[in-house]
Amino acid sequence: MLGRRSILALAISVALLMGIGVMMQTVSAVTGVTVTYPNGGEIESGIINITWTSDGNEADALAIHYTPDNGSTWYIIVSGIAGNTRYYLWNTTTTTPAGAPQPEDGTNYKIKVVYYANQTVSDTSNDTFTIDNTRPTSSVNPISSYWQNTENITITATANDALSGLKNVSLYYYYSADNTTWKGPYLFGTNETPWVGISWNFTF
Repeated sequence: MLGRRSILALAISVALLMGIGVMMQTVSAVTGVTVTYPNGGEIESGIINITWTSDGNEADALAIHYTPDNGSTWYIIVSGIAGNTRYYLWNTTTTTPAGAPQPEDGTNYKIKVVYYANQTVSDTSNDTFTIDNTRPTSSVNPISSYWQNTENITITATANDALSGLKNVSLYYYYSADNTTWKGPYLFGTNETPWVGISWNFTF
C-alpha cells in the first residue's frame, strides 16, 4: 500500500510541475518600449494619436503618462493597455480615463509609455510638444461707409493665436442686393502672411 501511495503522489507532483511549465511559457516580459509620436516639436489639439513600438504581447500591461512641465510632474492618462497595442487616442479636451486633470494649453508636454510590471522599462518623448486647444480669434475691421458700390475696396482684419501662431487668415463674405436676402458665405481669398498684415483688395 505504501508503494502505491508514493507512486501516486509522485505522479501528481510531476503533473503539477508540467502545468506550471506550460503557464510560464505563455508569459513574456517587455524588454523595450519606444515612443514614436508625439516625439518633440509637434503642435497638437483635440485627440492625439499616441504611438509607440514594443516587444510586448497581449498579456503584458502598459500605462501611458503625460507631463505638462517637461518631466517635473507626471500624470497617468490610461493604464492596463494590452502589451500588443501600439497606439492610443488621447482626448486632450477632458480629464483622462485614469482621472488625471485635463491638460491646459502649453509648450512643455511629453509622453511616457511604461511597462506596468517593471517601470524601469519605459520611454519618453525625445523633446517637448505643444497642446493648444484654444481657437484663434479674428475680426474684420469696420468698413466706412456701410454701403459700398465702388469698384475696389481694401478690407483689413485682425487675428491672433497667442500660443501656436497664425498660419493664414481667410476672408469669407455674404452678398445681398436688397439688404434683406443674403447669400453665402463665399471664400474671397486667403492671406498667407498674417504676421505681416491682414488685408484684401475686395472687388465687386
